[in-house]
Amino acid sequence: MLTERDDAVLELIRASDVHLAAGRRDAAEAALRDALELRPDDPRLLHNLGALVAGRGRAEEAIALWDRALAAEPGYVSAHFNRANALRALGRDADAIAGFRAALALDPDHAEAHRALAFLWLACGDRDRAMDHFARTYDLRRGEGRIGIAGRSLR
Repeated sequence: MLTERDDAVLELIRASDVHLAAGRRDAAEAALRDALELRPDDPRLLHNLGALVAGRGRAEEAIALWDRALAAEPGYVSAHFNRANALRALGRDADAIAGFRAALALDPDHAEAHRALAFLWLACGDRDRAMDHFARTYDLRRGEGRIGIAGRSLR
């Protein structure tokens, strides 16, 4: 059963989505911050606010939010992945590698984490590791967008 607080949080999330879809980023961020006041340790709210502020060029703030999300839910793959991307954007490659590895430890089939690691290892000059991750990315993505090709070709 949902409480009034739960209803208020859901309404603020909906409002944030509407604002974001309309390009009103300040209002979307404000709605998520209001929701966080009601649920300060909610990993999904922390993650979503992190994604919003990262998209606004505030990587350090986003990392802090994702750290809080991961403290609340250490197995949150998206938080590990997005945190690693922000670290990479800041030029903190060693930390980004650790972050992508953490995401892959939880989800070994995370194609985007493999791809990101491939490019990071390549930039670091480790072609063997890069090729391993490029190959894994290829294996995971093989056939993407090709669903139903055989069936269509028979018509």
